[in-house]
Amino acid sequence: MIKSLKELIPAFVLSFSFSFMLFIYEPIVLYTNNSNDFWFDLFTMIKCSLIAFFIFFFLIIFIYSIIYLIQKKIIKKKNFFNIMLIIGFIIFIVTYIQGNYLSGALPTLDGREIAWNDYTKQKIISFLLLVSVVSITLFIVKKYKYEKTINIFKYTSYAIVVMLSVSLISLCASNSTIIFSKKYVSTATSNYINNYSSNNNLIVLLLDSIDSQTMEDVVKNNKDYLKLFDDFTYYPNTISGYPFTDYNVPLLLSGKWYEEEMLFHDFYNKAMDDSKMIKDLKENNYNINIYNTDFKYNTEKARIIRNLEFDSKVNVTKFIKQELKYDLFKYLPFYLKKYSKIEEMSFQDTKEEINGKDIFSWKDIDFYNNYLNLEMNISSENEFKYIHLEGAHAPYDIDENFNKKNNATVQDKIKASLNIIDKFLKYLKDNNVYDNSAIIILADHGFWYEDKDEDLIRRQNPMLYIKGFNEHHERIVTDQKVSFDYFQDIYKNLIDGKKTDTLFDNIDTTGPRKFLLYRTSGYDHLEEYYQYGNPKDLNTIKKTGVIFDLKK
Repeated sequence: MIKSLKELIPAFVLSFSFSFMLFIYEPIVLYTNNSNDFWFDLFTMIKCSLIAFFIFFFLIIFIYSIIYLIQKKIIKKKNFFNIMLIIGFIIFIVTYIQGNYLSGALPTLDGREIAWNDYTKQKIISFLLLVSVVSITLFIVKKYKYEKTINIFKYTSYAIVVMLSVSLISLCASNSTIIFSKKYVSTATSNYINNYSSNNNLIVLLLDSIDSQTMEDVVKNNKDYLKLFDDFTYYPNTISGYPFTDYNVPLLLSGKWYEEEMLFHDFYNKAMDDSKMIKDLKENNYNINIYNTDFKYNTEKARIIRNLEFDSKVNVTKFIKQELKYDLFKYLPFYLKKYSKIEEMSFQDTKEEINGKDIFSWKDIDFYNNYLNLEMNISSENEFKYIHLEGAHAPYDIDENFNKKNNATVQDKIKASLNIIDKFLKYLKDNNVYDNSAIIILADHGFWYEDKDEDLIRRQNPMLYIKGFNEHHERIVTDQKVSFDYFQDIYKNLIDGKKTDTLFDNIDTTGPRKFLLYRTSGYDHLEEYYQYGNPKDLNTIKKTGVIFDLKK
């Protein structure tokens, strides 16, 4: 018995080293580098990761115990177990190098389907790494035999764990703020999504990632789509504040620009606490509902938003699955990474339902098939609704009728978004709350396929349609200059009953419009641009030379 346990020690070392790297070291590194983007705190991450650690640890031990018994009872060849151990150590070493030294070329997880066929160079490097480790191992086995080779791997694994531990301690020591629990964790539920007012409704329907020109090209090719926007004014000369969603949302809802003066989550909370829009809505007795799956407003004042809940709990099974997908994405060789089946960091989906209330889903198909089929509840209380849906955001995997489609396009998702708009407006009309609703239909930013600077600039031009209370006319197209910087005044003017022909009368639109560019790989670095003309003309947007870097 003692001899058997002694022979299994290398398996325990392999199991611990592998489990430590994937479910202790990597999750804490991931959290430290992205803590502001996650709804949960470090303690939640560690709790779930420890469960995964022990599952993985005992699974590997179980597998090697079975292999050991097979050798003893069936095969009775001394080196079968040793060979399996060496294979396990080879996988561990290759995985360690791949995840910690060859992960710089990983694609951005932004929801788009990853074109793994474009990573030929990385696949070759991954394959050469495997060949090198196997070759060195065969050389060691030939020179020192199996037992000594296993000892070498065993002590190498010890060394790797020590190095990872030192790195982890250093990382945590330099980011001590991550240990604090998150006092308020808001979650947008679908509560009140079918509540509307017989008095006044102000509705913001935000469809993610729809470029103004691409939308217009689709609309102009179908008379039914054009008719859909009767009563609305279309603003093609609109620019967003940033090229991506995260920074545009607080700008739209608060009017505050993020310029790296503090950590983003602190800015987000301060901006929302000071939001002019929320102040104006409360002064005019509106119930405030914000439906956004990735809403980061986490202070006591956030309780003013009616559909938010603050008792968020983690679904451990979903959390471990998402964590495992990320581990596979980072640590698998490039020729196997496609099996990670990951497209974005979707830890938002790991929340449990709160007090029996459904968590809001931003999926277009859920809004179309579920939320718009609910019986409408109508009262005399004014209602504000900000509803953020996926719109034309990647992945592109459905047709205009929400059926699965291989090689779908941005245009397919825009057509699906138009079907959502159509059904939504009919929902309001059928329940006699359309005329007493001021409606903004927009995107948070435009879209382009590439992430080079010159292409990110193309994201400045989101789609925007606006209808005031009791506004009736054929679709109007105007060259009115619009910036996300104007939206606090736009909300106030709509609340005050202005229609689109006078909506900008008291807004100064004469100056250039600001756009701050950042990259998904560099959130802490902003470059300022000014738009002097129409966003369709890229020659009219100029760098100012002003740079905003996060002050460490």
